[in-house]
Amino acid sequence: MAARHRRGTHGPALGEVAPSLSTNLLDAAAVDLDIIVGLKYYQQAKFLTLSNHMAFPAVLFTSQKWWDSLPPGDQDLIKKAYHEAGLWGIDTQVKAEATNLEKLKQDGAVVVNVDLGPFKEKGKPVSENYINKNALIKQFAIEVSETIKK
Repeated sequence: MAARHRRGTHGPALGEVAPSLSTNLLDAAAVDLDIIVGLKYYQQAKFLTLSNHMAFPAVLFTSQKWWDSLPPGDQDLIKKAYHEAGLWGIDTQVKAEATNLEKLKQDGAVVVNVDLGPFKEKGKPVSENYINKNALIKQFAIEVSETIKK
């Protein structure tokens, strides 16, 4: 959200997007391909700009009290199962992205590839702010950067 506010963009509620596209109140929407296909946004807006700015989150929330009550062996089993589920989820989403993109093309969406450089530059202060405030986020950013370089 901080990056959106920095760019000066504020979006409507999800349920307002399709009617707003149909009436030209909106000329674009930033959503993932699952939503575009599932809610058929391509019927209201035929141009699809691929920005690759959406991440697939894999987050597990538990109460600290409950987690601490588990024996270490159970904690390890849960961590392992969650890791495997996360890998499955990522693999499934990668396949869904390819399927969704192909469906959109077949249904007449015009795919536009954009130069992401200016967007990255505009968002850089937001990223740097969080990276400088939190060691875990900094480590994550380093790992992502190293993975991209490979």
